[in-house]
Amino acid sequence: MAQLPAGHVPLIRTLSRWLRPRIPSIDDAPWQAACAQLPRVAALEPARQERLRPLAARFLHEKTITPLDGLELDDGQRVLLAALCCLPLLEFGLTGLRGWSQLLVYPDAFRVRRSHVDAAGVLHQWDDELAGEAWDHGPLILSQADVQADIAEPDAGFCVAVHEMAHKIDVLDGELDGTPPLPSSWQRGWARDFQQAYDAFCAQVDAGGETLIDPYAAEAPEEFFAVATEYHFSAPQVLAEAMPKVAAHLMRASTARRRRGSARSQSRRQGHLEARAAQFLRTGHLQLAAVAADQVLHDRQADAMALHALVATHAPLKHLGHVLGSDARPIVVDREDQAGTPVWCPGPRPARSAARDAAPT
Repeated sequence: MAQLPAGHVPLIRTLSRWLRPRIPSIDDAPWQAACAQLPRVAALEPARQERLRPLAARFLHEKTITPLDGLELDDGQRVLLAALCCLPLLEFGLTGLRGWSQLLVYPDAFRVRRSHVDAAGVLHQWDDELAGEAWDHGPLILSQADVQADIAEPDAGFCVAVHEMAHKIDVLDGELDGTPPLPSSWQRGWARDFQQAYDAFCAQVDAGGETLIDPYAAEAPEEFFAVATEYHFSAPQVLAEAMPKVAAHLMRASTARRRRGSARSQSRRQGHLEARAAQFLRTGHLQLAAVAADQVLHDRQADAMALHALVATHAPLKHLGHVLGSDARPIVVDREDQAGTPVWCPGPRPARSAARDAAPT
């Protein structure tokens, strides 16, 4: 199949614009109030602080923040939580928001029942009291009391929101192993340096020596990465003194993100187009466009190129461009048609939660 140059089909821009609802910005007053309460945010370079604000706005737009056990959160507290959770996204990008939809907030530390079957087949059960937890494909859970304690001591090296978000980023490549998704050339150096630092740190903890970094980092490689990320934002000088190579990698992530932004190279876009087009063009039904739209709505993959190829090669979807051009209303996926299959139709923009509830299984 011949590759189509990016932007060859003007309709794809229209589709992408409608499929990604406009995200309300955070008003100046609550954002400035959040910055005033969060020294680690106020200390960011102006450019990074300006990048954090739309990230926090997207977090508030896409994630359902649910207080539990009688806790109440006002709008200002929600902005605070979003800003803290989005700090790691400054280094690793929006992908950290994919694959989950809820932030659950307890008023205080919460208990989780654990179980383990040992080599002899004996079942062991116990309760863990946690300040936060991140499920692989589920919610992020935080203790509001611990969040407030972190805010009160911004230089202590603790930030449970950043810690749990680091786990969300870590698992994006399918493995919770302390190595987030990185270019392969960088990943090798990252894994080598983090493993060496982790082994040395574990030996220091096992020997009973005092450590500059929280000893909890010795629990597992993934905890080591999460704790290091906490220190990167809350006590970078301590991290640089204790583990200079680890600190350098996290600083490199920050620098690479500033240089790279969100743009893809043309070759990557063309490669993405070819691979995705081959998948979508096997049948060529309108339902495939609905599935692609559903993926965009859920931020699983940015399937603009797949939609591009699909629209370019199928007359029914080209006709849809005339509908969009004459009707200013957004596109939604109607799953109530008589055949029970999703089709495109113009209509009012659905809430993101409603779109998620209606997602096909």
